[in-house]
Amino acid sequence: MSARAATVRAGWRSDEGAGSVLTLAVGAVVVVLAVALGLLVQATGAHARAQLVADLSALAAAQQAQRAAFGIPGVGDPCGRARDVAVHNGGTLAHCSEPRPGQVAVDAVVTTPLGAAHVTARAGPRPP
Repeated sequence: MSARAATVRAGWRSDEGAGSVLTLAVGAVVVVLAVALGLLVQATGAHARAQLVADLSALAAAQQAQRAAFGIPGVGDPCGRARDVAVHNGGTLAHCSEPRPGQVAVDAVVTTPLGAAHVTARAGPRPP
């Protein structure tokens, strides 16, 4: 009788195939980590894009608001300008306000397949 047959008869099970199961488990963990990392990178990119849209919109609106504060004729609505800049850069404007003359606060939103990124930005002269 061979040694293998004696082992099977004694009630011991063979460990053949255990390496395949371990390899599949490690592969599954690697795939889950890669997907999680990809989602994190997309969320970070969406936040950065929303910050860019909010900053550019606030700066454009503050420029319009300051021109209006200095009495330059033919100046449009600061929040309308912020809305145009946000749309041009791939976002939307959720809220726009002018707390002081020449100052603007905006809330921008950028939507992605994962959800929406909301960011607030302010531009204009500092309060005294």
